[in-house]
Amino acid sequence: MRPAEVAQLLRFRRPALRAVDRRLRDAATVEDLRTAAHRQWPRGVRDYVEGGADGEVSLHRNRAAFAEHDLVARALRDVSTVDTSCSLLGGRAALPLALAPTGYTRMMHAAGEPAG
Repeated sequence: MRPAEVAQLLRFRRPALRAVDRRLRDAATVEDLRTAAHRQWPRGVRDYVEGGADGEVSLHRNRAAFAEHDLVARALRDVSTVDTSCSLLGGRAALPLALAPTGYTRMMHAAGEPAG
């Protein structure tokens, strides 16, 4: 192995001085993000975000439906020509991601919905 190839493998990360930045940088799963969020949120906020209406029937059904699907990571694939664009609301979207309005967004971030 050439020194230049070794240097690419040994790139050091700058230290994250803020605990929040470290937690976000080190999060590898959605569960890691939830754990980090739970450390920051008061219990009432956490209960609001994690809970559902009525007997939480829809919440349980949605979680069960998502649990039936796996995301399969395909490492070492050529991604130089990936196109994530699609037609969305009559226009072209580079990344097909849409956020619906939610209530009480300012509990999570001071800027509210624009932050999302």
